[in-house]
Amino acid sequence: MPCSRETSTIVGFVFFFFLNTCIAATSPPKLPTQFSAKINITAHNVDREKDYPPWLKKLEVWYDFDSGRFRAEFKHTSRTAIRRYDKSKEFLVSRVDGAVHCQVSKLKDQMPEPEWPQDAVFEESEVMEGRVCNRWRVEGSGVGGVDVVIHIEEPSGALVRVQAETIEQIEPVRLTRPDITYDVYKFRFHSPSASKFNLPKDVKGGEVTCERQPNDIGFPYIHFFHYYYRA
Repeated sequence: MPCSRETSTIVGFVFFFFLNTCIAATSPPKLPTQFSAKINITAHNVDREKDYPPWLKKLEVWYDFDSGRFRAEFKHTSRTAIRRYDKSKEFLVSRVDGAVHCQVSKLKDQMPEPEWPQDAVFEESEVMEGRVCNRWRVEGSGVGGVDVVIHIEEPSGALVRVQAETIEQIEPVRLTRPDITYDVYKFRFHSPSASKFNLPKDVKGGEVTCERQPNDIGFPYIHFFHYYYRA
């Protein structure tokens, strides 16, 4: 029996819906440009019995690419890094034995954009800690190379995890060993308040008390979601 017009319409709608869902799941996500989050960075090959280098780093970040501002609190070392690309300045505040030391330098570059890897391949959707995530993989080349596995929450686009893994075997099945993992918690989409990018209150006297870096050499980039985010 031939299908009625109504039946054909319903079938077409269902097909169109699932086609769009499939395309959305496998299309590269648009990386967020304004948010705050807590991030744990685990170095799997570091000796956990030793104090240095640390095997676990804990950060809290406020990221505003649209306004050219970034702040990171290093919970494991009691340091604060502030990048004011909008004012061409950057600060590093260190705290040791109760003493507070502030350094300042000129920022000579533009704020780096978030970079989604063009060679990332969608693998599947899976549930991580109660959240539906799309899993992507950037494949390394050969044994000893590095795979990067990225988890992005679906459909919000929130950052969840990125993990670099050393390739130990390719055939007959691919085997990898984790090297470093960036786990993102309490991710919040929003434009952080401008006050978040001011110097901390324990820098008494404000910017004039900060020591200028020789020749304004600046401070190293902070990579907080592998090399896809740096500031």
